[in-house]
Amino acid sequence: MAKRVLHVIFAILVHWTGVTVCWADNTEFSLLGGAQGNSHKTTFTFELEYLRRFESPIHWAASLAAVQEGHFEEPVKHHRDGFASQAWLYGNLGKRLSLATGIGPYLYYDTGTNREKMGAAPIVSVDARIKLNDDWFLRCRTNYVFATDNNTLSFLVGFGRQLDSSIYHQHKFTGSPNELVFLASRSIVITAYHRSLMSYLDWSLSYMHEIDRGAYGAASQLWLVDRCFNNKLKLGFGAGPYYDLRRSENGLSSIISIAAELDLDIVNLPDWGLRIQGDRIHTKLYNDADINSVGITYRF
Repeated sequence: MAKRVLHVIFAILVHWTGVTVCWADNTEFSLLGGAQGNSHKTTFTFELEYLRRFESPIHWAASLAAVQEGHFEEPVKHHRDGFASQAWLYGNLGKRLSLATGIGPYLYYDTGTNREKMGAAPIVSVDARIKLNDDWFLRCRTNYVFATDNNTLSFLVGFGRQLDSSIYHQHKFTGSPNELVFLASRSIVITAYHRSLMSYLDWSLSYMHEIDRGAYGAASQLWLVDRCFNNKLKLGFGAGPYYDLRRSENGLSSIISIAAELDLDIVNLPDWGLRIQGDRIHTKLYNDADINSVGITYRF
């Protein structure tokens, strides 16, 4: 299990540290959706992506994305989702259109088979981006996943927004370093303490209580974060160990998370925030959990 956690953290850090050694010229957040097929069936797919572009010495970019690949039921069940990290080469065709090709590792969980599987596969993409105005753009993308048991080809369309990159030039984040987080979903309650270690790195300690099944556990995560819109919006990817407090054996698992947090200073609540978070808990006992939650944060 320790190797699994390190595998995930390493894959994310490789691309992020390659990005943070210099200041980004453009940063983007995109939401894409579309259709995906394998050799037997077609299903839905969607993707949330954070991307940074660079202009020198070559036109390149790096991205992190949460990928949901839908449900294949026949002839073998595949309910696959995970995280992809890609490096991109792109070229600008005029002022509004850019074309790009990307490649990188896709770390996935397949929960539809008889035995749940965690794996890694290459993902190759071709992308077209059309600027609609100074902030918004239309994105069209094709992805191909080279997985030995379920190769998939997907076509996605969506919208994205360019983010303010002025915060990158601040060498130190000067806001409140401590944060309490209270999240809830249909059957999960999450409470957490977050600590800003530096401008792009957070640490958290959280407790999760699954009301329906009576399950409960604790997690410790490192978060790669980015602050934009003059610190009004924070985006984060987290990974670390999760421990099921009900079990003395096989209790140690891993958790990967993605989150977006909006500062409520825009409604005169400077110490409060609104947070949306998605968590993926991978266990040894084939009872993995996807948790999508929303809640509030308090900084002090």
